[in-house]
Amino acid sequence: ITVWANDTSNNWNSSIVFFFIYNKCITGSDPPINGNWVISNTTICSNTIITLNGNLTINGNLSFYNVTLELNGSIGTERTIQANSGGNLTIMDGSNITLYNTTFPNYYKFIVLLGSKFQMENSSASYYGYNDTVSPNYGRGLYIGCDNATIRGNEFKTYNDFAYGIQLYNNDNVLIENNTIQTAGTYSGGIILRT
Repeated sequence: ITVWANDTSNNWNSSIVFFFIYNKCITGSDPPINGNWVISNTTICSNTIITLNGNLTINGNLSFYNVTLELNGSIGTERTIQANSGGNLTIMDGSNITLYNTTFPNYYKFIVLLGSKFQMENSSASYYGYNDTVSPNYGRGLYIGCDNATIRGNEFKTYNDFAYGIQLYNNDNVLIENNTIQTAGTYSGGIILRT
């Protein structure tokens, strides 16, 4: 775009102005500036940082490749990432799922429900999990309720009491391989199997 304007001597000058539209995702739904992000289509995000001021719900297909997802909320605010039945969540290639504000006691739920698909490889998740006393205790760690999940080569860090790195709930054929799980709270653990 060429823009013409007068200078201080009343001469006309032209300037070239470039406009860039920055799309956080390659395909599908970009995250909202504020509010919840609901994925109902196929969305692929790559090589970006996303600060989400709401919850993330996956009803379609969401893939992250080298993406940092920062969940933002005030202290003590619970945020949720949830893959519902029929949803597919893929987190790959150095992606990082974390909080924007890591001041204690901030946390988020990370839930993968029965009927969904989940793959996480060579990535990390931190600051999730807390003492969720409401059955089935989704909030106590990365909750895997689906079958055929793959969790390989990741780093997991929880900091709250009663938080687990990974919760497996009544699953079949889940591959967990070469992960590092660090827990810092009391009554916390790496992997818990539940039925």
